[in-house]
Amino acid sequence: MNRWSAPTLIAATLVTLLAAPAPAAVAADTDTPLVPAEAGPAGSDLPLVSGQTGSSGSDVSAAAISVCTGGIDYPHISGTSGVTYTISVHFDGSCRTTPTQHNISGSLYRHRWYGWEHLRSGSVTKPTARKLRLPLNKGCDGGALFRYRGSGRFYALVGKTSWSRSFYNENAKEIKCVRTPGASS
Repeated sequence: MNRWSAPTLIAATLVTLLAAPAPAAVAADTDTPLVPAEAGPAGSDLPLVSGQTGSSGSDVSAAAISVCTGGIDYPHISGTSGVTYTISVHFDGSCRTTPTQHNISGSLYRHRWYGWEHLRSGSVTKPTARKLRLPLNKGCDGGALFRYRGSGRFYALVGKTSWSRSFYNENAKEIKCVRTPGASS
């Protein structure tokens, strides 16, 4: 019942990451999925992978040492003061050197009986930013129990080498939607 087969997903990810330039949007929030729920491997913090080898084809050290990393925290009840009944997930990108392009796209999902339901997507691009964060939030009904997943795509251009990765992070157990601790009525 899974719409995305592994070969199709891998091919689509490679075409998207290697053929397409970095998105030009400064910030966006959309209800259309920007990243499939099953994008990439599971992980909360992973190194980005180089999209280029050296001119001789033997530049293993450049591909093996990631200049940039991407991270997705576990979806959680928002701890922001004044925000109530909200699920949050944060996508963080970090580079050890200043990139010429830096982009994060992410999507938030919840697990339903029929599969992953898309809740919200967003994207942020800041050229020359060594650290970049995309927060996604979605209100939830008090007392509701669901598993949530954040799925992200990370991209950075450092010199002539592009670094990119897609992966997700999800809750192993259901989260009960509750009022944010410390929120007033």
